[in-house]
Amino acid sequence: MDSVSALKQDTSLIDYVIDTWAERNDGSYSLAGFPSKIELPDARPGYFPDTVIALAKLSDSLYNIPYGVTLCQYALESNWGRSNLSLSNYFGLTFAAVKPYMQSPRWAYRKDLVIVNGRLTKKQPVQFAEFSSIAECFDTHARYLSSSKRYAKAFRTQSVEKFAQALADAGYAQDPEYALKLITIMRRYQLN
Repeated sequence: MDSVSALKQDTSLIDYVIDTWAERNDGSYSLAGFPSKIELPDARPGYFPDTVIALAKLSDSLYNIPYGVTLCQYALESNWGRSNLSLSNYFGLTFAAVKPYMQSPRWAYRKDLVIVNGRLTKKQPVQFAEFSSIAECFDTHARYLSSSKRYAKAFRTQSVEKFAQALADAGYAQDPEYALKLITIMRRYQLN
């Protein structure tokens, strides 16, 4: 039995895995500062704030990015909105990747753990995109995914889980278990 099937059968295991990700404090992302508290005062594990739901639905209607995928990426990349790199960046978007899609390009360095050959390395400075608001972040994320040839295969898939797998296969994140994590969150919160 593969790991996704095993997770599907035992919701308590799924809850445990998600809680473990949500409670991490390994320093891989600086915890969100003042801007996050203004944008998402109710951010907490296992909860999608109304603002995030509305922005995910907008990404779905304007750019055909499945609502569930956007919500799962937000949850995983920002630790349920509690970490935005203090840059209003809820998807861990690097400046080099999204610069052409930004309304007003800005960036800042943050130290982040980097995966090399499937292993975490020590923190390295990474140039992350900086946004003026959560809305700008979600819009840039959606324009980046929908316009980049790198992710074109994802838009030809027939399910949200295959969409998530295609993003991972195209290298959206360095984490070799990225698709599994997104799919786990999708199944737990019935977003597929």
